[in-house]
Amino acid sequence: MSQNSPNGQKQTLGQLCFFGSKNEDDMVYLALTPRGLREILDASEATKTPVWCSADALSEAEFAKLERSNVTRFTYSFTDADQATIQRALATIEEHHPGERVWIESTVFGA
Repeated sequence: MSQNSPNGQKQTLGQLCFFGSKNEDDMVYLALTPRGLREILDASEATKTPVWCSADALSEAEFAKLERSNVTRFTYSFTDADQATIQRALATIEEHHPGERVWIESTVFGA
């Protein structure tokens, strides 16, 4: 399923990846792009939910100014990341949030 924005561009869609518990209260977001990070930070339910992001989703300077304690920034980028890189990121998140499910930002291409 995809959705076009008013200007015809494809919109970011979330892809649910389950790891561990499926309790709705136990959730972590992984934002890969600046747009995805903005979308989740704007969502009211994410004010206390842990949010992790790619280094290219938020600069070091922006991260230092961020007034939210629920955001963690990876020191590396997910741009053109292979599956192994994403799996390492998920393993790191699992270390800090054992048994919680992770929502991973995804973009549908060519749909």
